[in-house]
Amino acid sequence: MSPNYRKIEPENFVLTGFRNRDILEILEEFSGVHGSGLAVDKEIQGPPRISLRLSTQSDRDELIGRLNVISNKGARIIPRAADSLASIVPALSAFRSNFPKTSAIAARSTEHWRPDIARFESTNDAIGVGGFRLATAGRKYIYRNSDDIGRMSATIVDARWVKYFASHDTQSSLIGYNAERRVLYVPLGADLPGLFSRIAVLCSGRPPVEDLAQQLLEYSDVPAEIAAHLNHLLMN
Repeated sequence: MSPNYRKIEPENFVLTGFRNRDILEILEEFSGVHGSGLAVDKEIQGPPRISLRLSTQSDRDELIGRLNVISNKGARIIPRAADSLASIVPALSAFRSNFPKTSAIAARSTEHWRPDIARFESTNDAIGVGGFRLATAGRKYIYRNSDDIGRMSATIVDARWVKYFASHDTQSSLIGYNAERRVLYVPLGADLPGLFSRIAVLCSGRPPVEDLAQQLLEYSDVPAEIAAHLNHLLMN
């Protein structure tokens, strides 16, 4: 990935994507000269979150120019990156055709995804519609809609997509939102899939955090309008 900056609030940006020692040294040197308030947050699950303040366009141009000289990765500043990505990502249903098909649905044991309780439950087979977890040589996830039933096939997906495809079909949203805390949350184990997760993470530059007591996965600093738009995309 190219090094990019995500705008978190006026004049504050977070480094995302590729990084190495040379890039970090330039950020430290630039911050010392320009007083850009470089901050490194190591108390997260993942690479440290590196942010800095770029108050003027000339500061931004200078920093991006220096990064491009050493990285050859096409560094750039992306204001309101979460909004920009959310505006072009299609609805969930548009992704179904991207996954491979299979006719193999037999397994040693089968579980069916229950969107109403956000949990897999044991079932006799995978001949119906919905999301299934199959015990074969390993775990396998498949999704079936009415078209799949007629063709005697299934769509091979992963543990995230299967839950959201099945939940979409029953119009059972897995998303919740705490407006006071600006936290978007989903059931633990039902991480947002693909680009939908990227949108939520770009809002803060931090990975989601597990709340084991509530059995939730929380995405922080998500604006209400982004949370509502994500829910709309996942339900259409």
